[in-house]
Amino acid sequence: MRIAYDDELKGRAVIDGTGKVVGDIDALLIDGQSWRVEGFRVKLRRDAAEQIGAEHRRFQSATLDVPVDLVHAAGDAVILNVPTAALRELRPAAEVAAGTT
Repeated sequence: MRIAYDDELKGRAVIDGTGKVVGDIDALLIDGQSWRVEGFRVKLRRDAAEQIGAEHRRFQSATLDVPVDLVHAAGDAVILNVPTAALRELRPAAEVAAGTT
């Protein structure tokens, strides 16, 4: 069971491995049994969402769950160790099956 938990990290910038801001932290993802942090839910910027083919709506940002193993450092911002294009693999299976580009 996965729990989404909002904390003081919410709203901090998420930067890819090339220095590009891809979005902001929306929630912390915690395993409900072990209480370990599994990752972050990121509210993607429109350009990053379009680059990886994540579904977004007119008045709702696309989100993406990013596992902690892709995080290089976390402080005032969360820095990933991969470029934005590598996040394409993390899209939910439903989006991929629906053919979202």
